[in-house]
Amino acid sequence: MRKKPFQKQSEKSVLHRFGLAIKKRREQRGWTQYEFADKSALDQTYISLIERGKPNPTFLVVTRLAAGLKMPTSKLCAGLERVG
Repeated sequence: MRKKPFQKQSEKSVLHRFGLAIKKRREQRGWTQYEFADKSALDQTYISLIERGKPNPTFLVVTRLAAGLKMPTSKLCAGLERVG
């Protein structure tokens, strides 16, 4: 059995915050995960995982999410980092 690579708590935290931000913006638009997945050219199950902070999405995936939400990638990611 292959072990998962160690992930720092701060990395988990930013992925969790990113997932919550995605979910919030999707719900503000009244979209289901299926509708958002279609608009983002991603699979619904991957959207679900992202919203729960499970995967570490690539930059390409982040740009697809932003395009699906019709917003700049920079705005989608704004405020996710925490200092200290």
